[in-house]
Amino acid sequence: MRPFLVERFSLRADRCLNDWYRNANCSRCADSCPAAAITLYESHVRVSDACVNCGVCLRACPTELFVEISPPEAHILPHITHPHHDVWELACPLAQEKKKAFSSQLPQANRLITPRCLGALSSSHLLQISDQGAGQVWLNDAACAACPISHAQQQIVSCVTEANGWLAAFGRPPAIFLTGRDMPDDAPPPQMKPAVRVEAPHPRRAFFRKVLGLDGGETAVTASYTPYDRQRLLPILASFKPAPAKIPLQGLGVANVQVDEQLCSACGLCARSCPTGALRFLADEEVFGLLFTAASCVDCGICALICPETAVTFADTIAPDELAATTPKRLLLGPLKKCPDCPALIAENSVHEQCFVCRQGKRPLFLTA
Repeated sequence: MRPFLVERFSLRADRCLNDWYRNANCSRCADSCPAAAITLYESHVRVSDACVNCGVCLRACPTELFVEISPPEAHILPHITHPHHDVWELACPLAQEKKKAFSSQLPQANRLITPRCLGALSSSHLLQISDQGAGQVWLNDAACAACPISHAQQQIVSCVTEANGWLAAFGRPPAIFLTGRDMPDDAPPPQMKPAVRVEAPHPRRAFFRKVLGLDGGETAVTASYTPYDRQRLLPILASFKPAPAKIPLQGLGVANVQVDEQLCSACGLCARSCPTGALRFLADEEVFGLLFTAASCVDCGICALICPETAVTFADTIAPDELAATTPKRLLLGPLKKCPDCPALIAENSVHEQCFVCRQGKRPLFLTA
């Protein structure tokens, strides 16, 4: 299969979950790649020449390890004319090439040909196209079965499910559908209607911008960042009125972190291992604090995996204002004391009398034999 005519992405290895915690054992990008172009070697991501630039890996990675200067999906929305609450049907370029695959059973739908695989669309993209769920969006997956990268259909289904999950969390009906799964049995006979092709930015132009350093630092990140997909999503959720008291979080890629004050020893490992900086640990010689920004959390679970005290858990729901908050929420604030067996500072209110290293019966690391 020839590659899609879009810019080749670059890698930000510092965003990989496996780079933050070696026991994260994350393989989402490799598992989702329909061209089997992504492999993990000693937890490091490698991309081979088999890559077809389908964009599926961009949606699979929660920390956006794969970076593009100008994602072609950003150019879809200007083609969505007003009113947005019409019915829109999207298909990949392969469906346009195989005319029969794009025969539609939605004669009233406005039709768009996306620049690459439908698996490159995120849940936030789909909600934007549907005008925050006011209109219907149908993804024409008729060509998926015969596609050389048919494995991408799993990612398409996942994003559709997540988008409708956000709508359901706010008490709204589903608005994103798949033609191969959701079309009713009494649908009208297939129709053909002209489709608008969304052109992607020329990849060579983007390549020269990168070489010449003209990208304006768009791919730069700080130690703490909110993934771009989440940045698109939050304003959409803020527009949903009235908001429920609590949002159920299952399957939505967000976690509501909780920390047991009695179990926490103030080691700070959870915050130091958080790939997006959603958890922040602050301390001086006397007190410590643990802060949490839900908007930046990608539900990777590393904080709970790495906590030696099993003090980290997750709530099933979150309040909408907590999810949208730009300032972090304080999880813990307490005094510190010295471990009796080493100079480490630990939480005074913890049930533990020693730091977790000393409790393991090991000689303090700062001592020599």
